[in-house]
Amino acid sequence: MVDLIRKDFKNLYIVLTGTNNELKLSKKIQKICKEKILNYSGKTSLLTLFNIIKFSNLHICQDSGSMHIASFYQKKNVCIFNNHDPYGKWFPLNKNAKLYRLKGDINTISPNLVYLGVKNFLNSK
Repeated sequence: MVDLIRKDFKNLYIVLTGTNNELKLSKKIQKICKEKILNYSGKTSLLTLFNIIKFSNLHICQDSGSMHIASFYQKKNVCIFNNHDPYGKWFPLNKNAKLYRLKGDINTISPNLVYLGVKNFLNSK
């Protein structure tokens, strides 16, 4: 999906965050989309994560703690949800959130579908 964002929004910086377990994947993304990718996977303290989200234009995540940080700051937020928790249980309290939760497993949500939500947010003022 990063390649889709990069294609339509060339001036946008993309910041990757995550744990050490996600470092390999984030390096792969960074290698494919070389320009304007900042990779903080495995290097981000909680305070740094709060600041990255606070000063971002848009946050893209799975249902996780960072989603709730984005909700706290009322950030535009594209959230990908699993289907094993009851509907609405962990949804963000944020009118700026676009949720994707299909009947199938989280892997059935296509990058193109999520990109449409990202594109709508980035094109809106």
